[in-house]
Amino acid sequence: MAIKTYKTWGAAHGMTLEGVSVSGWINGYLATVMPVANTKLVVCKLYIEGGAQEKVLQINEQFKTRKKEWGRVTVVLQKNVLNVNLDSKLFRRDNFDACLYEIMKVVYQCGVVPASHCSVCSRQTTEAVLYRNAAQLMCESCLRQKTEEDSETHANQTGASVFTGFIGAFIGAIVGILPYFLLAYFTNIYVGYAALLSGLCAFLGYRIFRGSRRSKVALAAVIVASLCAIVTASVFASLFTLYQDVATELYAGNVSMPQMLKDYPLRDMMQLYLFRDTLDLINPPVLAEVCAGLWEDLGFTLLFGMVGVLVSRKSLINYCVPKKPVLLQKQVPAQNSRVPNPV
Repeated sequence: MAIKTYKTWGAAHGMTLEGVSVSGWINGYLATVMPVANTKLVVCKLYIEGGAQEKVLQINEQFKTRKKEWGRVTVVLQKNVLNVNLDSKLFRRDNFDACLYEIMKVVYQCGVVPASHCSVCSRQTTEAVLYRNAAQLMCESCLRQKTEEDSETHANQTGASVFTGFIGAFIGAIVGILPYFLLAYFTNIYVGYAALLSGLCAFLGYRIFRGSRRSKVALAAVIVASLCAIVTASVFASLFTLYQDVATELYAGNVSMPQMLKDYPLRDMMQLYLFRDTLDLINPPVLAEVCAGLWEDLGFTLLFGMVGVLVSRKSLINYCVPKKPVLLQKQVPAQNSRVPNPV
């Protein structure tokens, strides 16, 4: 069944969408409605009080008498969840709301009482949440306690490490900066916005290598790794450019790289690039202009690299912060719905 159908129907009943299911209150019961994989069934999970095992047979017998009206409807009890299996064709009918009310009325009349106690402390409550992909009743104090416990467990997850995370982020940043380096090396064109990938890939590397889930540490590791990768790639790309210009200016292009490295060691070229010092080795003013241009390119590259980090920041926070329970809306009258008042 289309997700849009669930969204529309669930929104009319004040329910919350989670994946392909909707959860909320229906006719006094906390419920989750979702399709059954690889079948033409829709299951309506009703959260109930215990002691309903002997009622299941009675409910199924009642449903058999309404088969012509509703099609095949069956119930299966799993602990304190009553699974009502419906034909998906029934969901598409205009009178589905009324049929669902009648179905749940049969369940109630057979003595199956809606859940009304916290699933953690068993105190009576009307608060319901989506917790670990399941709807359940949970009082405010238990919800707060579970949220704090999950945050602490998530932050101290076994196997998560700042060191491995930084290594992963640096490897990811190097992979992300490769397009920038290759463009600069083969075309002598410095495309700063190609560094966007560096920040994005740094986060992916951090997550793959299971870095620490402390948000500030993770963000710092990704930023530092991206900066290191960008500076490394920019410096080496710029040095190649300088060597190419030296080859053009002083050798008329007729020189091999080994000869260049012999005449102008990498250390001297690095000093030329970093400090704009010709060292009396290279005098053509065009090379000084090249150095100034390369510094500007590095600045733009760093800027776009940090933009990439900002773009991935939301995903990084989602990785570091555990998914919080979603408080379900209390039962409200459905808009434009024929569902009668709760039982």
